[in-house]
Amino acid sequence: MPEVTPIPSVPLPVRGVVNVRGTVVTVVDCRSLLGEDDRKVGRELVLIDLDHRVLGLVVDEVEDLLPAGEVIGEVQTLDLDALLRPVFED
Repeated sequence: MPEVTPIPSVPLPVRGVVNVRGTVVTVVDCRSLLGEDDRKVGRELVLIDLDHRVLGLVVDEVEDLLPAGEVIGEVQTLDLDALLRPVFED
């Protein structure tokens, strides 16, 4: 995972920012976002495009990658918009 630059006075779950190919990307810790124990910091950074805003999610591990729109088996949905809205509110 690239080095995360902390930003003072931002609320958890924001861990800071990283530079990804010249683009500054906000990094959000999924454990903190979901109310889990954040003493264990994830080791992987997953980049997602959320309404044309690139966001980095710190996760414990990545087991597999699927093309967008492909579903295998049962999927539990997560309303990322509702979870992340407080992070990006002005």
